[in-house]
Amino acid sequence: MASQKITKRQYTHYLEMIIKLLKNLDNSGNQRLGKIIFDNIIKGNEYAQFDQNIIISLRGYYLEIDHVLKDKQSTFEVELSKL
Repeated sequence: MASQKITKRQYTHYLEMIIKLLKNLDNSGNQRLGKIIFDNIIKGNEYAQFDQNIIISLRGYYLEIDHVLKDKQSTFEVELSKL
């Protein structure tokens, strides 16, 4: 997840875009698809275990996103809290 060509601000922006997508999926009753997207964010492939380095980075970037996007009941926060 660490690239020399992408800044922390860009990672945060991309995460905000993903959070908005997942929020829209939650609101439309499509949490299952949201969970699949989340799983693909934290794993290298379908059968892999989650990568702890990705989780650490993801939590750090999540602290930086706009507070308006954060929701304790969202698929993203629920799944992240399980790790």
